[in-house]
Amino acid sequence: MTQINTSFHPQAKVNGVAIEINGIYVDEHFFDLFNFKTIYGNPLEIFNDINSMAITEELADKLFPNENPIGKVTQGGFVIRAVLASPKGKSHILFEAITSLTAYDTNANRAYNSWKYFYQDYTYAKLRPNLEAVSTSEKLDNLSALINEFPDVSPIKYNYLLQPVQGILFAEIAMNDLSNGIGKETVYVFSILIFLMMFIASFNYTNLSIARAIQRTKEVGIRKVVGSTRWQIVSQFLLETIIFSFIALVIGFTIYRYASSSYVEAAPEFSVIFSTGLSVQVILIFFGFTLFSGILAGIFPAIFFSRITPLSLFNNRVKTKKLSFQTLRKILVGFQLTLSMFVLLFVNLIVEQYNTLKELPLGFEQEGLIVIDPIEKNYDILTDEFSKIPEIQAITVTSNLPGVSSNGMMGLTNTVTNDSSIMVNFMMADEQFDDVFKPEMALGSFFEQVSISARTREVVVNDAFIQVLNFDQTNIIGHSFSQDSINYKIVGVFANLVGNDPLHAKKKATMIVNLFPSFNGRIVMKVQGENTGVALTKLEHAWDKIHPENRFQASLYQDHYEESFKGLNNIIKIMSFLGFCIILISLL
Repeated sequence: MTQINTSFHPQAKVNGVAIEINGIYVDEHFFDLFNFKTIYGNPLEIFNDINSMAITEELADKLFPNENPIGKVTQGGFVIRAVLASPKGKSHILFEAITSLTAYDTNANRAYNSWKYFYQDYTYAKLRPNLEAVSTSEKLDNLSALINEFPDVSPIKYNYLLQPVQGILFAEIAMNDLSNGIGKETVYVFSILIFLMMFIASFNYTNLSIARAIQRTKEVGIRKVVGSTRWQIVSQFLLETIIFSFIALVIGFTIYRYASSSYVEAAPEFSVIFSTGLSVQVILIFFGFTLFSGILAGIFPAIFFSRITPLSLFNNRVKTKKLSFQTLRKILVGFQLTLSMFVLLFVNLIVEQYNTLKELPLGFEQEGLIVIDPIEKNYDILTDEFSKIPEIQAITVTSNLPGVSSNGMMGLTNTVTNDSSIMVNFMMADEQFDDVFKPEMALGSFFEQVSISARTREVVVNDAFIQVLNFDQTNIIGHSFSQDSINYKIVGVFANLVGNDPLHAKKKATMIVNLFPSFNGRIVMKVQGENTGVALTKLEHAWDKIHPENRFQASLYQDHYEESFKGLNNIIKIMSFLGFCIILISLL
């Protein structure tokens, strides 16, 4: 078995720009379970000291282009011991760097030895041969019960559950899941849309084949008169439709060759299950589907015309048969148009819901907000310099951006049911938060000072927080609750604050804690009027005075908000494209 912690985020520089590396802490058994390909060096050397790490080939090209990275030292003081192939598209464990778990134990001993810091830790085990997972689950249940009796375990109850790695991409997505899964539901929706598109296309091809066959009545009669057999008539119709199907296959593969890369760019979320390469298995599947489509489209007219005699082709009975043939074609056309209208309504409904959710109020002002990520904990120096700029109306330091992301989840206990599994979003901010974001308050006020004690903190909560914990709203101001030996005092209630992505957490319980001085955060500034461009220019000059060696990087809050919708926006685009294809095929 091996343990992984995902809180490894060392700093580095690329062309003068500070970047944060996405890394993981691992123990010495990691490479016994996972065989990530080694390109240079020896990854086992990262366990020799706490200042060594292995990086991916992609990161090596960024940090040390055209150089051998082995032995190089990063900005954070880590020595590169090995280069691994990037896990993108090959594994649900995504990383850019790996270092020893011993370094985490040394740097964060309190978190390493405490039961309450488990959100970024993952344990993988390889079962012994012929051992059933059911029996292992039973043992884990017993272990959970034993652990929950420990006196130093917090009130939260812990349960160990097994999750097979095989199929983890399509498993139910858990809280803080390490896997970059997309969920079965998403796969099902796209599979249904694609199936409908192929189904309607096959209907369309069958309709065209019937229409062509009706116009060839005399041709079939003449072939019968000159001696064509029933099998020759059948083989002619089938061969024609099969040839057309394979011509379509060649055109389809040609289009795919040039369009597949654009699909990956449009929906990188699907890169975990989609590869632009065509394996022999995939080609054979499409070969079989093409053959099936050709036979399906040609078999009905082929059998119909092969069974009639030459003389019967010219009497009234044939006209009646011809009429029934036309009726069948109309039924097929009507059916496929009905399916197309259903798909059109389905896609339109999803787009409308998406736009409605995206336009919901967040409970604070979004316009004129500039975001800067400091390189070091020099907030006082930067904010003092930035505050001298006339266009800057207010400055705050926050751990995260409301409406975009939160610090994470905190487990609290329902005061009525004693349920200790209530999870709430939380983030940290200083006392100027309300001057910048101007949130609407329903009760009380925002806190007026940063936290002076790590054990006593003031918080402001939203209405959902009060509801899920069954607090008495009439006496909520001044109410205190404790968690992990910290006493929290509620000083205000937001009217309608969304603390996280509104698509996933519109009604999520959220609390904002007053920022502790040693905590990392972001600088967010409110710009007066339409002076954003002027403010950015002056901010860059102020930045160069303090950090001349680092490039100035600022962004607008609105860009961060739009970025949080990027994944869903890409899915909407693909669904709209599939819907357009379905309608186009039906119109053809």
